[in-house]
Parts: sequence; C-alpha cells; structure tokens
Amino acid sequence: MLFAIACVFLISISVSYANNVDLDTRPTKLSQDDISDASVSVDKYVSKYGKLPNYVTISNYNFSMPEYMYLLARTVEYKYEKSNSQVSVKYNVKNPTRPSGDNINGKISGAACQDYASRVANFISNEGNAPNYVRTPLGNIQYQQTIYSFIKILGETKDNIPPKSISFNFNKNSKINNYIPKYSRSGISTESSDVDIKLNDLSGNDGLLKLQKYMNKNFNHRSGGSHTAEGVEKTKTGDCWGLAEWAAKQLKANGYDVRIVQGSTSAASNHRWVQAKVDGKWINFESSLVTKRYGSKHYTTTCAKVSKIVKYL
Repeated sequence: MLFAIACVFLISISVSYANNVDLDTRPTKLSQDDISDASVSVDKYVSKYGKLPNYVTISNYNFSMPEYMYLLARTVEYKYEKSNSQVSVKYNVKNPTRPSGDNINGKISGAACQDYASRVANFISNEGNAPNYVRTPLGNIQYQQTIYSFIKILGETKDNIPPKSISFNFNKNSKINNYIPKYSRSGISTESSDVDIKLNDLSGNDGLLKLQKYMNKNFNHRSGGSHTAEGVEKTKTGDCWGLAEWAAKQLKANGYDVRIVQGSTSAASNHRWVQAKVDGKWINFESSLVTKRYGSKHYTTTCAKVSKIVKYL
C-alpha cells in the first residue's frame, strides 16, 4: 500500500541550494516505502506538467531522474521477488544518450514487468547511465515512459503485492517524451543559472515569463540579424524569424505544444512569433517584442494578427 506523499518538488528557479553536499550524510540505502511514496508525487507532477521533474527529494536528498529510475527499477524487482530488502542507492547515473521507443498498447504480465525492471537496474549498474529504452513483449518503451511505467506498477501495488498484469497505453510522441530531465549537483550556486531557465524549468505561464526574461537579458532583435535558431544562439541577435525559431525550440524541449505563426505589420508582411498551448489555449509569445529594442514588452504583447500558421513543432 502506498503511503502519504513524502517528497517535495522544487520547481522555482529562485530556490536556494547548499553550495556543497556532505557526501557522508547522503543515504546509501532507501526503504521501498520511501521510494514508492516518492512515486506518488512524481505521478502528480507528470499529470500537472506533462513531463518528468528534474529531480525528486527522498530522505532530504535530491535524486536525479536517472538515479531515481534505478531506485524504481530495483523496487519493482524486489516487489515481485517478495523481498523487503532496502534498495542500495547508485549515484551519478547519467541520462540516456538518445531516447527512443515504440507505441505501446496492451497488457504486460507481472513476470515480464519483473524481468524488464531487473534488466533496467542491471544496465544502469553496469553502464552508469540510463537506457534509451527497454524491450518488452509489446515493443520498446522509451526512457521517460519506462520511468512512468514503474510508477504505474507501484501505484497498482496493494498491500505490498504487485499487479499480476498491467495495461499500458504509451504513444511514442507523447508530451512526456519531449523532455529529458537534467539535474547536476556539481557547481550549484545559490540560484539556478539562466541556462537552467532555458533548458529545464519552463512550464505553464510562469515558464513563458521565465523565457521572456531570459531572452530580454541575453538576446536582442536586429533587422538583418540571423533568421535561424542556431544563428541566434551564436550571435545573440536575430530577426523575428530567428528569434521565433529559437524560442519555439526551447518551449518544445520543455514539453509545450508549440507553433510558429506569421502576420503583417506596418513594417513587414511576414512578421513571425510563437504561440504555445497552456491549459488548452494558444498563448502568444512575442519573441521579438520581449527584447530591449522594443522596450522589453510582456510576452503576450503583439504587433500583428495571425494570418497563417507557419509550422507546428
């Protein structure tokens, strides 16, 4: 039986962290109950944001998602083995190199769940990084959804008895697979960096505001500037096309549904900006007007009406 929620997610970029981690105080083993409790919170986070968190806190320690994947895999394995053993912690597990997977729809037996949980744990133990996918009788489950499958198995474990079979319906193009959680303990300052804002911490309207602030600080609009995301990254300036593409890629990497749109202004007939879906609605993100050149406008301020949708990301 799953117990009360025992972990807290820190999703604000302004949260303070300790500069140094006392390696003597970090846990070497965790109970299966604590790992299962944490899975309840991860499940709620995924339901709210559509992606995995960057880390989860257990016993006052932050574990990255690859580290937590190992803990989950061993816990699932032990549940099916009817073992009450604590789970030894494996630190410094790296992210997978190139996650991929298939569409998964159907039932997987408990024996097959135990088998792939064991294979994932052993892979991480031997290789030091999380797998890109795990093979199952229904096909390959991508890294992110493999983590979620363990959470679902533990969620259906009652009175310490795991399910005899479990149904999965995973689309390989699901939002959860668009974002690879990243977390590092080394060199952490008292506040997360602007790079973290760009790559890791964008969700909802708050995420759009964070991206607005990042672009205002680091980029500017310039007529004749780069019209590609790569060029904007390199030169720190871009035209409306380049800034829109760069912003769209950051939002897409954080799990947003994104599209680039175009409209006419008094100065141009092909002005471009971004729209991101939040709570089922398309929200304007004006990637040019947020820059200092145009007075650092709020991201929803636009200078044109949409005449066409250029592309979805």
